[in-house]
Amino acid sequence: MPIHEKLDPVLQQKLNHHKSIFFPRSLALISVFAALNLIVDIIPFSPTIGIPGTFFRLGWILSPITGILLGPLAGGISCTIAGFLSIAMGIQPWTFGIFTPFRSGLSALQSGLLAQNQWKLALALLSFFIGVWFMLPAGRDAWPITSFHIIGVLLIVMFRSNIQTYIHSPNLDKVALGISIAAYCGNITRHLFGNTILLFLLDLSPLIFISAIPLTFIEQLAFTLASAILGGTIIKTSIHDVLQLDQSRANNL
Repeated sequence: MPIHEKLDPVLQQKLNHHKSIFFPRSLALISVFAALNLIVDIIPFSPTIGIPGTFFRLGWILSPITGILLGPLAGGISCTIAGFLSIAMGIQPWTFGIFTPFRSGLSALQSGLLAQNQWKLALALLSFFIGVWFMLPAGRDAWPITSFHIIGVLLIVMFRSNIQTYIHSPNLDKVALGISIAAYCGNITRHLFGNTILLFLLDLSPLIFISAIPLTFIEQLAFTLASAILGGTIIKTSIHDVLQLDQSRANNL
């Protein structure tokens, strides 16, 4: 007898109900946030040093929030779709080669992992990219830029499961702190991934990365604060309930 025929009829009915509701809902949320990420990606924030005609865009703010709200898988897929659409519409060029549309998805993935208490995997992911960076001669020469990424590692190690606890805390200050850590680690993982790709594709001088440190500090601080404000507002208002973006429901893909 097939397994599904052995299930209690009530249980089978519930499973079918969840499948019929949550799978379309996940697709809908992925589509909605892909559109939102595409829209904010139109708005430039600051120019990218050493690469004329390219910019940091406001998608850096929404990408980690997408991962936190939808989860690492659905959030990553949503932002990756937005990345492909952004390129197809000419909003951003193929600066990072075939990896260009995946950068925002990586940010959402990393932030989503931390929001779901998968901090060990998030730590391994960021540590892997740091290791790859130091394997490159130019990366070793530009070692000061990794201070941002090492801070990310230290934050993950220090807060671990508390990141998820803070994000879902009734205390607004803790919510802001949890989102800030998750968003920062997501964006800084994306940042290192992009820098590594640039070393491979463009053979940039280490001095370019070092000279970008002051601007990188301002950018990452602004992105983190904006993500904390936006994410905290969504989580602490009825928008979160209306969209039903809790982790157990929005990640049913």
